[in-house]
Amino acid sequence: MMSLSHRALTLLLITGYHIDEDHIYFDPIPNFIFTRDIAVVIKDHIIITKAAKSARYRENLLTRFIFYAHPLFKDLSAKGKIINLNHLDKFPPSKKGEVVSMEGGDVMMLNDDFVLIGCSERTTDYAIKCVKDVLFEKGLVSNVAQINIPSDRTCMHIDTLFTMIDQNDIVCFKPIVFDGVSSNVKVFRKNGAEIVYDSVKDFFYP
Repeated sequence: MMSLSHRALTLLLITGYHIDEDHIYFDPIPNFIFTRDIAVVIKDHIIITKAAKSARYRENLLTRFIFYAHPLFKDLSAKGKIINLNHLDKFPPSKKGEVVSMEGGDVMMLNDDFVLIGCSERTTDYAIKCVKDVLFEKGLVSNVAQINIPSDRTCMHIDTLFTMIDQNDIVCFKPIVFDGVSSNVKVFRKNGAEIVYDSVKDFFYP
């Protein structure tokens, strides 16, 4: 593999298939096309997420290589503007054994000072706490809303349940967002205050 051209090596690492040898080394990683999950932009910072499923480990590894090695992103790394959730020294498991797991489909910027993070099948409560602390420490936002939804593949991420189409309108899945089935919202303020809403609708339209 060391002898391959950059293009051929890239193709092999993504598809798993070595054309010249007609040999399959790895399973393909088709989810790599869903760039929303592998990283999140928060203002001038990038969060490299950490996928919950082992099938996505290789795309996570490639994502880290891109952000740390590609010339387009060299300033971000030099200025400490990459938040890498895979860095075990900075984001270790908790003393209770809770792991950091977060995918980009669970992160949504509401406005310049407010980020929503879904606690779901793929994003853990502990990961949200870790990211919240870093965002507040860096002064990127003053409010983080944790939206708790069922830990089930049918829900998966908050962006499968609702999408803001403008400042006042949301396309949503009614049972979760309006009826509040198995969902609630906790808002964390940078000043330490916390507010709890019984449903996603109450959060958006108090």
